[in-house]
Amino acid sequence: EHGAGFKAYAEKLESSFPRAVPETVFIEHASRLLFSHGFNPETSINLVSTCRDELCRPFVEALDEVWGNSFNISSLGGMVFCGRTGFKAAMAHAPIVDGKERYVFWVAPH
Repeated sequence: EHGAGFKAYAEKLESSFPRAVPETVFIEHASRLLFSHGFNPETSINLVSTCRDELCRPFVEALDEVWGNSFNISSLGGMVFCGRTGFKAAMAHAPIVDGKERYVFWVAPH
């Protein structure tokens, strides 16, 4: 079903990053934890910083499936370099529920 290259990749991944999980599993588990503390798409803004290249798009798309449209605070390498103005712009979009603004930051370089 998978070739020898896949097996070698999987073995290298496991030896370098033991117990690494697919991004969808990570998002599911992290979201479940956040939901249990009152953070959800209706109460929180989703701020995402990944590297801007195409390799990271599936992660952002998977987040958007769970959290709705995210506010992009990305820069090269996934570093957060949006500055004071960028943070203010992002935070201006946060819903206010019960007098609280909630922010969920996802920072994920390659």
